[in-house]
Amino acid sequence: QIVMKECKHHNCRTLIKRGAYCDRHKQTQSKYYNEQRKNDDAMKFYRSKEWRETRQEVLKRDCFTCAMCGGTANLVHHKVEVRTDWSKRLEMSNLESVCRNCHNKIEHYK
Repeated sequence: QIVMKECKHHNCRTLIKRGAYCDRHKQTQSKYYNEQRKNDDAMKFYRSKEWRETRQEVLKRDCFTCAMCGGTANLVHHKVEVRTDWSKRLEMSNLESVCRNCHNKIEHYK
């Protein structure tokens, strides 16, 4: 059985199978979201050389192993988010290697 839900765009009643927005509003929403985030300090940080280098160090430290399931890790997760405490953004003890699946679970249950 397929569960349908309404598009999240204000006053749009279009039913969709997956995602948050119907085809008509998906592109508009992405454009708005990206525009808002473009000048965001946290997003600039994630594009920085210092983050890329620290991220690699963490993955190597953890032998590319997910801290949650033991699978292959390809992401580095901040236990305390960058937006919550900027000073912990590069602290090795605040960083853990995780796979995409586990990272999605962490982010979903916040």
